[in-house]
Amino acid sequence: MMKQIAGTQEEAVVVAGRAAGWEMRTSRAKDRAPGVMFASEPGQKPLTKREREVLHFISEGCSNKEGALRMRISPRTFESHRAEAMRKLGARNTADLVRTALLHQGGV
Repeated sequence: MMKQIAGTQEEAVVVAGRAAGWEMRTSRAKDRAPGVMFASEPGQKPLTKREREVLHFISEGCSNKEGALRMRISPRTFESHRAEAMRKLGARNTADLVRTALLHQGGV
């Protein structure tokens, strides 16, 4: 699946490495989501680290495929994290998700 969405030279190297069986674990502090944890209602579970990362990439304007590549996960997993974040925050669409995240981020 990663071969379909690889576009840059770096992404092509990642795809080739995975095909060869290499395990790639890198830490990119600049790609990490801020430590904001919030819930839409009291008693609601806060967002997980991965849901916050997905929200971070969405707020930067990344598509599901772009965000998935940057997080080194499948687009379907990215979409699952996004859907769960939307459910937890009560967002109906992407604009609502980003708006809700930005409003909560300032208060936490």
